[in-house]
Amino acid sequence: MPFEGYIAPALDILKRLDYKVPKISNQKFNEYIKEVGKLAGLNEEIHITRYSGKDKLIIKKEKYLFLSSHTGRRSMVTNLLSRNVPITLIQKLTGHSDIRTLMKYESAGTDSLIEALNKF
Repeated sequence: MPFEGYIAPALDILKRLDYKVPKISNQKFNEYIKEVGKLAGLNEEIHITRYSGKDKLIIKKEKYLFLSSHTGRRSMVTNLLSRNVPITLIQKLTGHSDIRTLMKYESAGTDSLIEALNKF
């Protein structure tokens, strides 16, 4: 288990808080997650291309500046899908009422395509 060394300290913190985790706003959480990303050294410059009509917009920022709570949500969905967790279970976990919305998270990478083809 890759997070084995983190479980005991996390449980200690939860016990110390009597399992009452402080609530913070989504905005504050996103500030904190960017700070953690910066401390983790996620500082390479990333370029993202967006389109507004015919206009091409290129956004350049350090990687940690793109982090948000939604990044974690998207990563969780992607990881669960790659581990063949049934989509209906993922839908219940994420609270999506429409499976089509959930499927926007699904983007098969080259590795998963090769793996699927090798099964034949």
